Amino acid sequence: MNKNKTLSHLASILIVLSMLFCNVPFMARAEEVKEPDVKITDYTKPEGELDVGQYFVIQGKITSEEPMKKIVTGIYYRNGVANQEIVSEINDTEFDMKTVDESLVFGILPEGLYCYQVGVTDSHNNYIRLVYSEFQVGKPDTESEIRTENTSFPSETMEYGRSFKINCDIISVQPLYKVCAYIYNSDDSEIWKTAKYFVNDKKYTFSGDDVFDVAELDAGSYTYKLIAEDYSGYNVTLTRTQFEVKKTTYSDTDSEIKVSGVEVPSGVLQHGTFFNLRGNITSKHKLKVVTAKIVQRKDNTAVQERNFAPNSTEFNFYPDIDYSMIFESLSTGEYTFIIDAEDEKGYSANLVKSDFKIGDSNIKAGDVNIDGKIDIADVVAMSGYVADPENNFLQPVGIANGDVHNKGDGLTTGDVLKIQQYISSIIESLD
Repeated sequence: MNKNKTLSHLASILIVLSMLFCNVPFMARAEEVKEPDVKITDYTKPEGELDVGQYFVIQGKITSEEPMKKIVTGIYYRNGVANQEIVSEINDTEFDMKTVDESLVFGILPEGLYCYQVGVTDSHNNYIRLVYSEFQVGKPDTESEIRTENTSFPSETMEYGRSFKINCDIISVQPLYKVCAYIYNSDDSEIWKTAKYFVNDKKYTFSGDDVFDVAELDAGSYTYKLIAEDYSGYNVTLTRTQFEVKKTTYSDTDSEIKVSGVEVPSGVLQHGTFFNLRGNITSKHKLKVVTAKIVQRKDNTAVQERNFAPNSTEFNFYPDIDYSMIFESLSTGEYTFIIDAEDEKGYSANLVKSDFKIGDSNIKAGDVNIDGKIDIADVVAMSGYVADPENNFLQPVGIANGDVHNKGDGLTTGDVLKIQQYISSIIESLD
């Protein structure tokens, strides 16, 4: 009796479970999404060795149960970089490989290692590689080796602000694909600068001087790394050099800045007159900045100031400083002319400090050469200026003094004649 009751309870439980599963069919019997069947038949593929200049005919038929989106056919280097690649956008269940045969030209391939691939993007955006075939053209070296020659890399300790040559010759058995160089902070691996070059040759002269101006690095620890990769996919770290940039306190004997052939204003200059600055600055290290200024002594303010960045160990006053200092525009008063220089090591020097005065303008009709007299020398000076003003210099005050005929029209032969008449006592006055 108890046995029958137990069997009856079990049957009831099975009936309830059966009803539950029948009410949730989507959980128990979810349908699997069937990917479309994509295949290629009757196809050709390059294998083994092709002669240099040898052509190859591409054949094959790609079919799919659902329309395909894209066919990608290409010749690639062994590292995956495309030598030639054809992308065919389609919306069909069939594709004939003959349509890309003329576009992929095997006959132009240089000696080397390659692979041929055909891939399909199906209606569900899945990529399916249908064909992969490695082959070679000619008899290239099958081994890979990359090495350097004539290297110039940072040394273990570099002086702060010092430039350094970063270059080398990279030699490879296989054609080089890419050369990358980095300088990064050794503490936190923050990359300071990167240089990347794409190559298609077995020898490459790498020069990082334009990119890696180590004179710009702050004091600290750094790592220089050079990596090369060939078209076979082989890559190697050619150097990984750790170095430190240190600041050094320089004394006067470490850096030396000198000036020679100096001609600067002193004494008294007449108001409105030019002054031709002359001199040459030389330095043991490259000059970073040269400053020229005219300071008004009564309040120590600079009324004219110019900065120059020579980036050289030599700098001449002419023409840059000479042209930039306009003495003829100064008003009467007391001044100091100053030239300072600083080199790339941080050493600075005062090269010129000369006091001078701008006196009252001494305008005197007929005194063309501003010597305080009116004589034949003034006639000669003005005649030369009138004939060829570019090669016969006159001070602004002298030009103003010589304008005695039809004032305001500049110096002419009429002014020359009138001064001659005055010297010869033909006329009594130049006013």
